[in-house]
Amino acid sequence: MRSKPFLMCEYGHAMGNGPGGLSEYDALVERYPRLHGGFIWEWRDHGLRTRTPEAEEYFGYGGDFGEVVHDGNFVMDGMVLPDGTPMPSLAEFATVNAPVLFRRDKQNLIITNRRHSRPTDDLRFVAVVEVDGLAERELVLAVPPVGPGEVGAVQLPDLAAARDGETWLTVRAELAEAEPWAPAGHVVARGQFALALPDPRPASPAWPAIPTGLVSGTEITLGPATFDAQTGRLRRLGDLEVDGPRLELWRAPTDNDRSEARGSFELAGPEETAGEGAPGPSSAQRWRDRGLDRLVHRVRELRQDRDQLLIRVAVSAANSAHSVDVRYRWWLGDQLTLRVELTPSTGWDCTWPRAGVRLDLPVGLTRATWFGTGPLESYPDTKRAARVGVYSAAIDDLAVNYSRPQETGHRAELRWLEIADDEGTRLRLETAADPAGHRPGFTLSRHTPQEVDQAWHPYELPASEHVYLFVDDAVHGVGSRACGLDVLPQHAVWPGPRAFEVRFLTP
Repeated sequence: MRSKPFLMCEYGHAMGNGPGGLSEYDALVERYPRLHGGFIWEWRDHGLRTRTPEAEEYFGYGGDFGEVVHDGNFVMDGMVLPDGTPMPSLAEFATVNAPVLFRRDKQNLIITNRRHSRPTDDLRFVAVVEVDGLAERELVLAVPPVGPGEVGAVQLPDLAAARDGETWLTVRAELAEAEPWAPAGHVVARGQFALALPDPRPASPAWPAIPTGLVSGTEITLGPATFDAQTGRLRRLGDLEVDGPRLELWRAPTDNDRSEARGSFELAGPEETAGEGAPGPSSAQRWRDRGLDRLVHRVRELRQDRDQLLIRVAVSAANSAHSVDVRYRWWLGDQLTLRVELTPSTGWDCTWPRAGVRLDLPVGLTRATWFGTGPLESYPDTKRAARVGVYSAAIDDLAVNYSRPQETGHRAELRWLEIADDEGTRLRLETAADPAGHRPGFTLSRHTPQEVDQAWHPYELPASEHVYLFVDDAVHGVGSRACGLDVLPQHAVWPGPRAFEVRFLTP
């Protein structure tokens, strides 16, 4: 039997935000010739167009039509929404299974043609040099045809890196001429390589153990920032109303988070369980049992000197011995800088959905422009389609309108973010890379994760009161546990000490 071709059926279950882990499957297919790929379950969400009593349209699923026996939203398991809108999972699938792969070896571009029977003579190869996310130079590469299943190479021209900023090389393979299934210029594969990355910015100057002055009065002012003197919460940045930051460990569970249909890698690793995981509660249930959706924040310490502010907050779930010591360290230099330091207590026995902070912003903000990964959402195990660049989108378009609301919209490795209303940019923030080059990511949402968690359909979400900005040092993967594997250990977020910095600017 082991000498015969092996085809995987339903190896990725595309329910809601997912599936995660497709790259690991693809690596195995490349490694073992016997593996011939497999099928995603499935193409399209099977929602039925229907209306609320108030005539608001939505896509219904099991239980929405008075039936007694049903399987809930389990039929909402495609890579396109019921109306045919592609989901990020489709872009991820297309990237993981691209017919052409790129690898850079010094001045050579290595091209692997994964097609079974066609050479690459129908493709045009384009190289783009990007500095700080913007295209600076584009050229067509003269690539000799690479036969099916073969590997070729072409020498890259001199690609001088910028003296300042990040320089990236993005290569794409596109149709040279129109085909019956796509127009000329349709991109079939991409690759991206760092030509030059600046050294990680140094951390802020050494902080004193405790700023010298106790706080009195009702407000604290630090340059453009105004804080509440009792809670230490930021209230205004310039003329922009703000509330936060506050630690957030919760996310609105995905369909995979909610499922216990397959084993848990939190309770036992793949190596110990023949890849299945241990039977046990869903990740969402474990998180909820430990109160991650209802954290309580208690100020322990609040001190200030002339240009620094320290707020120390104990965060825990009500009636829980597990806690997180959070230190918000504000410093006023050339920019207003926030350093967040997280120290969990001992005894935590579950993963965290996220590790970051939330800021509540005015509801009138409408648009985001950022330098980081995009254009679509991505998570640790769904990031092959993400590319570094400068992107812009309406805030309402950053989230995916999943038929059952759930976690959505995260973009990793943020460099800077500008948030605007109809009159222009109202807030700009920048992140600092840690010594390993890691940066936090961001999510912008019209609803809190607690509100999203309570809704079974998009129309059940309450009227938006704020725009919620999440700056996350880490987020948990999405996996495929609704009908497949749990989040692999390398993509999980376990409690541990963390620190990250954000710099704020106002117009």
